[in-house]
Amino acid sequence: MGNEDATKTATNMMGEYIHDASTDVYKVKLNGGDDHFLRDVILRSGADEIVGREPTTASEKRLREAKLFFFQHVSGKTLEELLQLISKVLNGLRFTRYQVASDAEAGLIFEVMNDRGRPLDQLDKIKNYLIYLSYKAGDQDLAVSINHAWGEILKNVMSSSKLSEDEVLRYYWVMSSGEPKQYDVHRALKTRLSRSSENVLLEVRERVTSLKEASYVVRELTDPSRGFSDWDGALVDEIREYLRGLSRLRVIATFMPLLIAGRIVFREQPKLFLDIARICETFAFRVYKVGNRRADTGVAMFSALAHGLFLKKREPPDELQSYHRMALIMIGELVTKYGDDAQVKQNLESSNVSEVLEGYEIRHLLSELEKYKCAQAAEAPVSWEDLQKATIEHIWPVWPRDREQWSRDQWSEHRQHLNLIGNLTLTFWNPELSNKDFFEKRTRYGESSLRIQRELAQKAYWSAAEIRARTEEIVRFAFSRWKIPGH
Repeated sequence: MGNEDATKTATNMMGEYIHDASTDVYKVKLNGGDDHFLRDVILRSGADEIVGREPTTASEKRLREAKLFFFQHVSGKTLEELLQLISKVLNGLRFTRYQVASDAEAGLIFEVMNDRGRPLDQLDKIKNYLIYLSYKAGDQDLAVSINHAWGEILKNVMSSSKLSEDEVLRYYWVMSSGEPKQYDVHRALKTRLSRSSENVLLEVRERVTSLKEASYVVRELTDPSRGFSDWDGALVDEIREYLRGLSRLRVIATFMPLLIAGRIVFREQPKLFLDIARICETFAFRVYKVGNRRADTGVAMFSALAHGLFLKKREPPDELQSYHRMALIMIGELVTKYGDDAQVKQNLESSNVSEVLEGYEIRHLLSELEKYKCAQAAEAPVSWEDLQKATIEHIWPVWPRDREQWSRDQWSEHRQHLNLIGNLTLTFWNPELSNKDFFEKRTRYGESSLRIQRELAQKAYWSAAEIRARTEEIVRFAFSRWKIPGH
């Protein structure tokens, strides 16, 4: 068989089993949006035919991975090998087809038969369980709406590389149940919601609606630059900064259930949500970072607050304000317990701040100081994208060039002050400046795009006294920036 005959065979197979081009009839049909992805991307071959879009759901991603797998598998095979593969596919595969009447019946079959095979994501299991309950309760329309809702949920999850399906589900579960240590959400949901539940259909609808809403909120919280369009601009800018702060401090998971509940419940009172976002970021910096407390510190309290707030979503505004005040007081008390001013001062004034804060945490502190100083001078700050490229530099260098002439007292003074926070700055020229003395660095500092470096250029010299003074300045700034409410 020649190449022309092989091409004809492939075209005939395509028409018989997948897509008849003469009638434009597709013989393979997938659920919901996956069907469009199959037709627009997977079943196209030429670059001019493919609709250029990335997968937005886990199932679309698996479709693309499958296409790539088979493409790599057949690439480089001879015509004879390809014909043998075709023969195996056409003559060796056998399928059992079971026609179901509805999505609800499919969910029922899944629940009955899902004891074998490859493990599925918890979201898939929950979707099919809810469909099963709808079917058994006699509401097949609800089963269809569940499928549509899950399409939106998965798109929200896939919209961010920072999210996984299980994370979103856990955040939702903690918010809706107050149980932070429950990891098998599918099993827990089946325990709480069964066919014998008095208002099973009402509960199913509530679960679907609240989970879908939570998925939209999680997408906002993980990418705040695209969210909060329904709130006032100036207030939103402040909210976004606190959420970005949590992300940069790498501790947002603890606070996510409360933030989700706050966004849902305080939708008409954005100032209340701002207060919650601010105190969560304050807790993260003071308790987890400067205080070096364990990652589970306060988890039980934040989970309980999230659940309590979620339950009040239909309460009048005065009730919400009362709960908001109570939440701020509780969180503030825990901040005071584990990260009060004395503890913050002691740790930030440590003779080796790198033993207290990791590099990315020091960068965050100095970046916030830079932003504050720019605001004071009515100067536009350097973007975070650029600041991420900056490194942390010792102003008084680690290995000064004139150290050979130093006395023992000079070495002792250097050792005591080298790793104080006041001797650290952000720079884009670390390799260039390295161990140069301050007088050489000062010229370069004066050319910097960073205000904290240009201020250093105004110093006549740099000694232990200047380092101690700048350390005190940074500590005072930290008290102001991450202030405990009511203090």
